[in-house]
Amino acid sequence: MIGSPSIALPAGAAAYEARTKATLKKLWLGDDVNQFEFYDRKDVVTVSSDAVADFFGSWSADAISRQIDDLSGPLFGGGPGNRKRTPLFQLWTEMEKNMSNEDTTSRRSFLTGGGVALATAAAAGAAAANTLNPTDPAFSVNAKGRFAGKVVAITGGNSGIGAATADAFAMEGAKVYITARRDALGKEVEAAIRAKGGDVTWMVTDVRDAAQVERFILTIVADAGRLDVLFNNAGIFMTPALVEDIPIEEFRDHMATNVEGVFYGMKYAIPQMKTQGGGVIVNMASVAGHRGFGFTGHYSASKHAVRGLTKAAANVSAKDNIRINSISPLAVDTPMLEESFAYQGVTYEAMAPNFVTPRIMTAHEMAVGVMFLASDEASFINGMDLDATGGQLA
Repeated sequence: MIGSPSIALPAGAAAYEARTKATLKKLWLGDDVNQFEFYDRKDVVTVSSDAVADFFGSWSADAISRQIDDLSGPLFGGGPGNRKRTPLFQLWTEMEKNMSNEDTTSRRSFLTGGGVALATAAAAGAAAANTLNPTDPAFSVNAKGRFAGKVVAITGGNSGIGAATADAFAMEGAKVYITARRDALGKEVEAAIRAKGGDVTWMVTDVRDAAQVERFILTIVADAGRLDVLFNNAGIFMTPALVEDIPIEEFRDHMATNVEGVFYGMKYAIPQMKTQGGGVIVNMASVAGHRGFGFTGHYSASKHAVRGLTKAAANVSAKDNIRINSISPLAVDTPMLEESFAYQGVTYEAMAPNFVTPRIMTAHEMAVGVMFLASDEASFINGMDLDATGGQLA
């Protein structure tokens, strides 16, 4: 239920809950329950009643959705001061009143412009957490860039790290193909990159299905004639749980998405790279692939497996001029991290001081790491995992 058992819901609460879920689906433009699951799992989230009035007014659905997104993480950890609080269901009711029925603009549209913004509602804390001031992404195409003439494929390319990496490669002149499950988000990323002059093509693929991954690779080769770089980035949100409490289907889904998806990508890309005389594959690993965190058994297992697959394939592919590496981030400012933090009831500014480098990594920084591994500058780097944890594994 959306509401807490300790708070009386209004009449027709069941109908309201169904309406709210429908609205969440509309905002997120996705059918995957994980996209709004954490709202249900927390009994109640509160925001200040005066903030509700400030936020909604005559704003567009896109502006409203951004504000909802910006508030979700900080307010799971508690709101400001001693203001009067309003249950979450009232906030959604206000949102529905102000939202056009025809407007289905994604609350993530601001992520596709080449970088990822920290929550506006937590701007002060976010600024403190990012004192090292990472470089902003490029906003125009360099036709003679580092990857001019290269063909790049990215799974999980419709959001977060995948979208930022697609943008970064395109700005450096690459011909980019992105794929994932949620069509509307993918089309937004495609449109945003094309608006900046980038060469990008979107396709729908579920990496859990070998036939769909094979089709993705074959379509690229048929269209572009080759495949120079594959970034196996697709992954799913983790619900923290002890090993004995992890639902079997959730464990299997982690293996299917995070491990089998990487395996299928390599399986169908490597033969093409052999045929054309070489290529580069970068696989998404994680700090969880180096450590055994108690509540992330399913996720940790999947990322350990990715590192193992990477090393095994790299061991025999170098002779064919194919380099295969992985990259392991800590906490990256993405929608997936927002979901994880929101579910755990923590905020960016609360977590950042616990890291060796006390801030949250940007998606563009991850993109730069991936591009390094894919570049000629890394020509003798093979079978390694790039530590992108800011020193957390030191």
